[in-house]
Amino acid sequence: MPPRTLVIGIPLPHASFDNYSFISAPSICEYSRLIFDIQAVSQAVDEVTEGSGQHSTFDGQPVVNAETPARAFALSGLLSMRRREAARFFDHGGTAACIAYPDARHAGIAGVDSWGRYEWLPQPAEAPYTAVLLPGFGTAGAEVTAAEHPFAQYVAELGPRLAYRACLDEAVATGATVIGRSSAGVPIAFEVKAGRGRIVFLPPVRDFANDRARIGEVLFNCFERLEKAEPPSSAVGQGFTLPDSGDAGPASSEQPADEAPGWMRREVG
Repeated sequence: MPPRTLVIGIPLPHASFDNYSFISAPSICEYSRLIFDIQAVSQAVDEVTEGSGQHSTFDGQPVVNAETPARAFALSGLLSMRRREAARFFDHGGTAACIAYPDARHAGIAGVDSWGRYEWLPQPAEAPYTAVLLPGFGTAGAEVTAAEHPFAQYVAELGPRLAYRACLDEAVATGATVIGRSSAGVPIAFEVKAGRGRIVFLPPVRDFANDRARIGEVLFNCFERLEKAEPPSSAVGQGFTLPDSGDAGPASSEQPADEAPGWMRREVG
């Protein structure tokens, strides 16, 4: 049985996926695989902040925008809790796939001056996410630049449907591993280290509703290839350094450098 995957904000049909919102999800650190749409994280936080939507914790406790509610869970407390869970998740070698958008800040959260939507994740040592993730509005299309990477299949199979909204600033994040680029050469799929784990940033699919099943299957296969290529106890792949990243070294693979991965060598009927 494959490990279960926590999916936040982007409901995907797969037998091993547990789909929740950023607010309702169980503890992140109880998983080793995570998929999340950062824009959906923002939407859930905004709905609680503005009172435009009802959200509850995993055990059904209402989440409200108040500092010390007597009969509910404070949004500010939930954000702090997610940050602790994410730190433990990555410290234990977890892998997260992020549907990437530029960073954005949220105001109006009780007890918090301002909150960036990536703040629950480990922060880059070289620069904040606002500098690492640059905004962009690319047309559809993407090309694989690191065919040996376990998540290259996402770019290869969904490339014509991908339209990036954030890209990597390679001048800032010099240690990131670029997995895919736009037709103009913009780095739009890439991996970075996070503690003993990693975050793989991926561009969104334009027509999510019609591609949900395929996206789920492709991402599941990516996680499976990663686990086969690099057991959980081994070192993580290269990426830019994050605080408390430990002694993890560069990834290794038994795949010959001049040989395409198996998923790229399948026969076409």
